[in-house]
Amino acid sequence: MNADPSASPSILPAAYRLFDPWFGAIPDAELGSAIRAGSPRECQRRLDPLRGELHLALPIVDLTGLVYDAARRALDALAPR
Repeated sequence: MNADPSASPSILPAAYRLFDPWFGAIPDAELGSAIRAGSPRECQRRLDPLRGELHLALPIVDLTGLVYDAARRALDALAPR
């Protein structure tokens, strides 16, 4: 999940592979459904159903490149309620 609202969707697969190489075996066709990008509120809305469906207590959030204040806001917004 990338919570940087300024990230262009077209660069996300390449960025994902660059910063998360341990998931390199995921085929491109499946990668799109694994990436969630947008504002923290939008990401939260998209994460909520997955939390229950997949029994996720703590989803992985990639905040690479965000400055401290933006990363803190994203973490606060994405924290389970």
